[in-house]
Amino acid sequence: MRLFNTKKKKLVAATIAAVSIIGAGAVAANAAGDTGCKYLTYPLCARSVASLQVVDNSLGESDLTPVVREKLNKVGTGEAGPAGPAGAEGPAGAAGKDGVSGLAVDGQLTAVPKGFSTLKLECAAGKKAISGGVKWDSGSGTPADLVLNGSYPTDVAEADGAATATSWTVALTNNDPKGEIKVHPFVTCATAN
Repeated sequence: MRLFNTKKKKLVAATIAAVSIIGAGAVAANAAGDTGCKYLTYPLCARSVASLQVVDNSLGESDLTPVVREKLNKVGTGEAGPAGPAGAEGPAGAAGKDGVSGLAVDGQLTAVPKGFSTLKLECAAGKKAISGGVKWDSGSGTPADLVLNGSYPTDVAEADGAATATSWTVALTNNDPKGEIKVHPFVTCATAN
């Protein structure tokens, strides 16, 4: 009878050991989620890499699976959400500088001798020259006798990164064989800030 009990005990012990081994394998496979690596145990994760082993910027798109790449490429491609509510009105801005005022055109009939001449027209004190030119006087010579060589601002000064002029110069050549002709040079001046 004692012999029978010993065999029975060995059989029970062997059954318990077999169930434990099979159960432990099933638990390990279940814990790993059939991926082989959920709890980072060595046998299950022999070919995996944890975040501690990845150096910043060391993985590229080619290192990822096609499924992961597809999901990443969809990020940010959804529809825009509705517009948010309008914000509060901001404070009023500072007043701007005054614009142009006191516009005036000045100039008088001037006799120009034969050959090259320059005519300089000044703006009144405190005003800036913003344009200028010359008009041929119909009472002397012909328009073909007058050659305009230049029309440009003079007495130019720079302030706050902007150049301004207080006069205008007209350069011209009188080709009238009779001599002197009359022209009307002009300058447009304004108070400008």
